[in-house]
Amino acid sequence: MSEKEYYLGLDIGTDSVGYAVTDEAYTLRKFHGEPAWGVTLFEQANLNTDRRNFRIARRRLKRRQQRVQLLQELFAPVIDKIDPGFFRRLQMSGLQPEKREGRYLFFNDPGFTDREFNKQYPTIHHLIVELMESDDPHDPRLVYLACEWLLVHRGHFLNEIEKEKIDKVTDFHLVYTGLQDYFTENGVQLPWDGCDLDEFGKVLHEHTGINNRMKRLKTICFGGAKPPKASEEFPYDAEMILKGLCGGTIDAEKLFGNPEYAEIRSFTLGIV
Repeated sequence: MSEKEYYLGLDIGTDSVGYAVTDEAYTLRKFHGEPAWGVTLFEQANLNTDRRNFRIARRRLKRRQQRVQLLQELFAPVIDKIDPGFFRRLQMSGLQPEKREGRYLFFNDPGFTDREFNKQYPTIHHLIVELMESDDPHDPRLVYLACEWLLVHRGHFLNEIEKEKIDKVTDFHLVYTGLQDYFTENGVQLPWDGCDLDEFGKVLHEHTGINNRMKRLKTICFGGAKPPKASEEFPYDAEMILKGLCGGTIDAEKLFGNPEYAEIRSFTLGIV
């Protein structure tokens, strides 16, 4: 363009900037033979909600680590006398087995190892209840594990849930729908679709034996027939899933129908 007087007009939006260049008579000027006007688009701006949630999560994690460290400092004088490597084993529990020091994570005493611990306390809740109800002295390592779990899983107050709507959060139908959506999103259809959800939830809430709940769920879901094993259509053992929902012990090899999981020890969901 020549060195004559010109006007520059801008239209600035949230995700775009439009421009136009005219002379004093508002006639569109040209630049390299092309009309000097156009628009530049930007990616739409996002709210800072996601970044704020990440910052909150980092602060919560750091504070949780500080609480655990303080708890270890309080228990260390007592635990170090009976098991100096206890806290080190806990720190290495997240590593692969071949990178750990020793075979066990919690206890490696003669006659009392992780095997006996898991048998005596299938879930951490069994240990917490025993410590609450019993006045007998307990191994300080057991007390520490219970206290650590309570500190780590103490919850937070970031969820904006109104007291008047708490029933919707604990509604079994909503929880079951979430489970169903998870399988659907992964291209899997539950083999007991169409069962009576009211009876399903009622059985899970009953304080009866695991075998009794399992028997009733099989009747509700499969009419008493044997649940299907893992297959291409449903790559999980349906009976193992029902057993886990009832609070029973799950065999990883049977659950996934894969012999490669044979070395993984059985586990419980601990939800009932």
